[in-house]
Amino acid sequence: MSTTYDQRQVLSSSAADRLDRLFRLYNQRLVRLARNLTNDPATAEDVVMDAWVRAGRSLHQLVSPDAEAFAWLAVLTRHAVSDFYKASRNREIPRDWADAVASFPLPAAPAAEDVALAEPEPELPEHLAAAVAALPAEDQAVVLLRAEGMPYAAVAGHVGRRDAYAYTHFHRAVGQLRLALAR
Repeated sequence: MSTTYDQRQVLSSSAADRLDRLFRLYNQRLVRLARNLTNDPATAEDVVMDAWVRAGRSLHQLVSPDAEAFAWLAVLTRHAVSDFYKASRNREIPRDWADAVASFPLPAAPAAEDVALAEPEPELPEHLAAAVAALPAEDQAVVLLRAEGMPYAAVAGHVGRRDAYAYTHFHRAVGQLRLALAR
């Protein structure tokens, strides 16, 4: 069993009086500042209360007079806003790891590979297919593989040649296809 200790600090009466004066002087301005930073009145109130707790803890560090303390309080408020949003990014979301189906949302659409396997492979239009069929066999392979998006190195490996071969034959074959389609 672990023992927890209360970490509250007791303010002296003069420090409590000073904190009360600062609160009366600057609370409304700090709330307006926090509203501008958070764009949410409820969050701004929470953030400012956290800033006042920080001010109470570090009031001994404030050396300026009360009339010039707003800048120090504004810095504490900005830090409180930053910490408020930082905590929401790093918060863990509990999951029931025992029941995988219930704990994870199902996809809204089928997986891309399922769709690709279910649909037939698109075919070339007849006039383009006839022009590709008129090319030499290796040029046909290079053009069709590049049309599927395969990189030159993979195309060259597939036809058993070097990269420069695939690049050269692809561009030569595309030139022949342009001439054939222009006729």
